Amino acid sequence: MRSSVRAGARVAIAGAGTSWRERSPGNHTDQVAADAGVRTNGYFPDTAGDCRLLIGSLRNLQNVPTGMETENVVAETISLGNYRYPERAAAISLFYRIGNTAAATSGSNGCGMSDTLPPSGSMRATVFASIEIPGHERFEKGTGGNGRLRAVTPDYFHALSIAILRGRGFWKKTGCQRRIRLFLSETLSKMLFANEEPIGKQMRFGSQEGTWRTIVGIAADVKNNGLATHADPEFYLP
Repeated sequence: MRSSVRAGARVAIAGAGTSWRERSPGNHTDQVAADAGVRTNGYFPDTAGDCRLLIGSLRNLQNVPTGMETENVVAETISLGNYRYPERAAAISLFYRIGNTAAATSGSNGCGMSDTLPPSGSMRATVFASIEIPGHERFEKGTGGNGRLRAVTPDYFHALSIAILRGRGFWKKTGCQRRIRLFLSETLSKMLFANEEPIGKQMRFGSQEGTWRTIVGIAADVKNNGLATHADPEFYLP
């Protein structure tokens, strides 16, 4: 959910009799083709061999495990004009009302919202060198790589059937009770804590010094940078 120039959110609604689709500005054909190993920009298959290659690549793409459930899920992008919702709090309040209405709709099993949806790689990120964990040495500047950041609502994991491996989901508290909690992906948990138990540990980001967040759960990895690459380490913020 953004509120700079525009406020926006991605909505995932799980329910019976629906199928995964996404409508958002821009054409995603090239992204899908690139994930499949096929370029479509200015290219059209003109031989039987080219057609078989394209079809085979798309079939391989369909069979890539994503870590989430895409059957019976509808995804939608919502953007709010800054002139009508100049205040971040008002925009977020509207998003929650939309989510609650969608979740209560007949046939819906839940509704989750996020600033981005996988497998798109268009996410925020933070360098590991900016992370502070009590009792752990910090990464040196320029080392360690970075982790993806995704803001989600409490029902996000349920709506996309993303497995919670340890801990629990964000419960529906308000204000600072919810904001100071944090979820890690399985890959990120192993990178930061190795064989330690991360649940209950605290950490903070260098850009938010003074805001300690408690790790309350570990989520299964989800493809978050395209389908042709391994899942990047990911933080989930409420």
